[in-house]
Amino acid sequence: MKINSLKFLISFLAVILLSSGCDKEDKVASKVTFWPNIEINGDEFVVVELGDAYEDASATVTVNGAGIPFETVSDVDDSEVGAYTVSYTAVNEDGISASKVRTVIVVDPAAADDDLTGSFTRVGQAGTVINWAKHPTKPFTYIANNVGGVPPSNASYAVFNAQFLAYNVAPGIVVVPLQQVGGLAPFYCTDGGGSLQIPFNVAALPGETGYIWAVIGANFGTAPRTFRKL
Repeated sequence: MKINSLKFLISFLAVILLSSGCDKEDKVASKVTFWPNIEINGDEFVVVELGDAYEDASATVTVNGAGIPFETVSDVDDSEVGAYTVSYTAVNEDGISASKVRTVIVVDPAAADDDLTGSFTRVGQAGTVINWAKHPTKPFTYIANNVGGVPPSNASYAVFNAQFLAYNVAPGIVVVPLQQVGGLAPFYCTDGGGSLQIPFNVAALPGETGYIWAVIGANFGTAPRTFRKL
């Protein structure tokens, strides 16, 4: 009986120690971190005519519903055509930061006389058709598809055929700013030499080159791509 009583006592103490350990673990409080929530006021892409003073609509930044301070950084030059950015950055009390960006497109009013609408095909990629159409409500803005000119035979054609935005910033000049559409990673276009301002042959006839650009993004190679009018 003594041996059995000793075993019982040891077992009883072990249960108490285990229970005590569980209580301590249960009482450890976990801290919830709320990330900064940034909402851009107005449009993500804004068109401003050359010489017009740009006034930023700012952003609304909160953490768990409460407003917090944030930093705004802008490189907008409304005296020079091109694409610019306004970034909004906030940091919560735990040092976690978040950012959002607005793109500002400065355009020359003379570009309003251009008509970039039409269909194009990428040279060397049979069956590709890229259609350009004017945005129904935003001036100097075009909606096109298949920025890389990927052929329909590509297994991921449905992803690459996504629509994107292009801006007629000056007569015969377009800009395709950084953007993310469909399932593609963020991308933008250059003239193949690093410039964001890309010549566009507004008067191109069928069979003639309309534009040449390189698509810069994770889903694309960096070689220039040539597109001819259909």
